[in-house]
Amino acid sequence: IANSVIAPLSAAGTVCFYVYGTAHLLVDVSGYFPVGSEFTSLTPTRLLDTRGGAKVGNAAGTGSPYVLQVAGQGGVPASGVGAVVLNVTVVAGENPTIGGGYVTVYSCGARPDASSLNFTTGQTIANSVIAPLSAAGTVCFYVYGTAHLLADVASYFPT
Repeated sequence: IANSVIAPLSAAGTVCFYVYGTAHLLVDVSGYFPVGSEFTSLTPTRLLDTRGGAKVGNAAGTGSPYVLQVAGQGGVPASGVGAVVLNVTVVAGENPTIGGGYVTVYSCGARPDASSLNFTTGQTIANSVIAPLSAAGTVCFYVYGTAHLLADVASYFPT
């Protein structure tokens, strides 16, 4: 199961991982905070809930991304925002071909080759995501498989 982690670097620039038991680990670095970064927390506000319509994605992984306007919504300023912290939830995710799928949340444009949230068929699962905003103030949600998506904004970082 994937999860988002914010970890400080050691003086040598490393991060340590401890596993109780055994496991293979995959680590995707999606950003960093420079010393003195500003962070503004918000009262969490739901910006996305697709349960009233069609699921996002398709089993072949060729579906169009869902584009969400974030700037100017839910307490996020209309300009001057570099990234937002979202709690993203998959509801009723499925992919009959492989038994599950994944969601990638990214600044609309070139999609990175990394997952933000992995799911198995029928599972409801959430993860915290830090996503940079596009120049238009949007983020995109790509789903390999199909799923209903919920997204709540919790904070932002200025540009």
